[in-house]
Parts: sequence; structure tokens; C-alpha cells
Amino acid sequence: MVIRPSGLLNHYSYTDDANKATDSRWLHRPPMDWDKADKRNDPSIVEARIHQGLKHLLWTRKSCSLLRRTFSNGTAHGLAATLRKTRTIVKP
Repeated sequence: MVIRPSGLLNHYSYTDDANKATDSRWLHRPPMDWDKADKRNDPSIVEARIHQGLKHLLWTRKSCSLLRRTFSNGTAHGLAATLRKTRTIVKP
């Protein structure tokens, strides 16, 4: 598994490559910055704090059985709809 650094800036130079220029997904796929990847555990830099926050969110999701659920279409997208359906709104 490739561990990409978190908090990277957009990569606009993809438009200089004729094979990638029409595919904007490359905006969020910059070349790998191994120096930043090696610093992902250094709490003094923003990228590391973002990385640690994402790791915490993943751990939280894995540890909560409701968030691990999948729905009939095989995704977890039904969670928001399920929660909205059961929420009671109390007006003052």
C-alpha cells in the first residue's frame, strides 16, 4: 500500500501532459513527495496533523458497528438517510 502524504496542494501541472490534461482527477494526484510522506508522524507540521486526524477517523469508523454497516446497495451511503429518518425534531 502506498501511503500518500495528507494535506497536499492541488497539482495543476497535470494539464501539461497531453494524456492527463482532459482528466481533472489528476488535480488531486500530485507526484509522490517522499520527504513529506516520511514526516507524516511529525506533529509539528500541518500535513502530519491532517494525516493523524484521518487515521483517527478511520479507526473510529472501524470501531463503531453502525458505521461499519453496509446497506442493500453495498455501500454505507444509506447511513445518513437512516439517521434522518429516525431523528425526532423538537420545536421550542
